Amino acid sequence: MPLDELLGFRLFGKNKSLLGLISAFSAAVIISAFLTESLHVLDKPSYFFMGVVSGLGAIVGDLFGSILKRLLKIKEGQPFFTDQITFILFALIGLYLIDPNVLPLWLSALLLIFSAYLHRFMNVLAHYLKLKKVPW
Repeated sequence: MPLDELLGFRLFGKNKSLLGLISAFSAAVIISAFLTESLHVLDKPSYFFMGVVSGLGAIVGDLFGSILKRLLKIKEGQPFFTDQITFILFALIGLYLIDPNVLPLWLSALLLIFSAYLHRFMNVLAHYLKLKKVPW
């Protein structure tokens, strides 16, 4: 069910669903638990919490990007710069709210740049493999 149907008006677009939201949050929790356990970190609750917060930040960032596209009247499915960066930007903001020293700023900037290029590359690859109709 699209999230917009729950709201009763168009805000996120047809590709944002309740199932996607639940799946993304569940993935953030599972991946955080797995990484926390497999990396043998000493402060497990903090690292697990940071993983969940960064995952939640990525979800909120993706939704924010969709709202921005709707406000700017950008057609659904059309590429826009927010598609590549809002999710990682909000994930980083969530991490910095927990611990301002979690990552050096240069590394955060590098992650933003790398994410944008990786996102684009993966979309083109998915299009080439016939997994997506459009390369964006």
